[in-house]
Amino acid sequence: VPDLRGASVLVVEDNRINQQVAQEMLEAAGIKVTVVNNGAMAVQAVRTNAFDLVLMDLQMPDMDGYQATRMIRKDPQFKPLPIVAMTAHAMAGDREKCLEAGMNDHLPKPIDPDLLYAALSKWITLPEEVTRQTGQVNDKRKEPYEGDILLPASLPGIDIDKGLLRIGGNRQLFHTLLLEFVEDHCDDDTALIKALETGDKAQARRIVHTLRSVAGSIGAELFEERAKALESAFIKERPYTELLTLFAAEFRVVFNGLIDSLELLAAEVSLGEGKKPEEAGQWREWAQKLELELTEGSIEAKESLNRCRPYLRQHTSEAKVGLLEDQIKNYDFDDALTTLQEIIGNANNMVNP
Repeated sequence: VPDLRGASVLVVEDNRINQQVAQEMLEAAGIKVTVVNNGAMAVQAVRTNAFDLVLMDLQMPDMDGYQATRMIRKDPQFKPLPIVAMTAHAMAGDREKCLEAGMNDHLPKPIDPDLLYAALSKWITLPEEVTRQTGQVNDKRKEPYEGDILLPASLPGIDIDKGLLRIGGNRQLFHTLLLEFVEDHCDDDTALIKALETGDKAQARRIVHTLRSVAGSIGAELFEERAKALESAFIKERPYTELLTLFAAEFRVVFNGLIDSLELLAAEVSLGEGKKPEEAGQWREWAQKLELELTEGSIEAKESLNRCRPYLRQHTSEAKVGLLEDQIKNYDFDDALTTLQEIIGNANNMVNP
C-alpha cells in the first residue's frame, strides 16, 4: 500500500458495494475520499473541490462516465486532472474509447489492489510541502481493524480465500460486502426478468453488469463468469435464454448460501473471553471517540462504529444501532451524532438511574 497521505480522490460509482471497496482501499493509503453516485454529481464535485485524481465508473444511468469526463475536460483548468476509468467491461476497444473521452487510464472491475495502487502511484503527484505536512489533510493511514470478524468456514458459490485476496485480505470489508450483497441485491434476479419481459434491455444490462463486478469482489467466480457471458450476449444481441438460466441458477446458489449463513454473519464481532462491556472498560472511550469524529465529520467514524457496535447493542435496541449505522454509511453525520448521544444518554441512565 503506497503512502499517499495528503491526496484527495473522487470516486464516481453508483453501486454501494463497489463504492465501499474503492473507499476502503484508498483510505488504507491515507487518501481523503469523496464518493458520488453519478456523472452529473462528479462534474459538480470537480468544479467545487480540488482533487488529485478521479476514479470514474463508466456504466451509470443518466450521465455515464464518458459524458462526465467530456464535460470535465471542456474546462481548460481541469485538463491536468488525472481521470482513471473503472469498469467491468472487457470488450475490445474499451480502453481506446476511454482515452478518446479524455481519461488517462483504465482499471478493470472487480478492483485488483495491486493495479489500483500502481495507478494511484503513477498518476498522483503531491507537492513536497503537502507530502511533509500531511497532518493538515489526513495525518495517518487507516489501520486494519483488529476485532474478531466472524466468517463461515465455507460459502456455496463463493471462494472466501479468493474473495479476501481481491480486497487485500481485509476481513472486515469482506464481511461487510457479504451482508450488503444480501441487502442490496436480493431481488436482482426478479428485477432482471421483469426488465427483459418489458423490453427494457438497458436496465437488464445494467443489472447484470453490476452483479458481474460485485460477484468478483466477493469471490463468486462462477457467478461472475455467468454474468460476464450473459452481459456479452446482451451487448452482441445474441440468444441468451440458456445463459439466463445458468445465471439465475448460480445467483440462487450464492444468495441462498449467504442467507443460510446470515445468523453467523450478523453476529459480526465477538466480545471475546466472555467479558461484559463494562468489564472490558473500553466501550465508553470508543463511543466518545466516535462522538468526536461525528462532530468533526471524520471518515474514521465508520471504523469507530465497528469497535463500538457490540457494546452499543448492550444499551439500546438493534433498530437504533441499525439506524446509527445507516446514518454513518450515508454520511448523515449530524443525525448520527444525535442518535449516538441518545444511546450514550440511555447507557448513563442505566448506570445511574
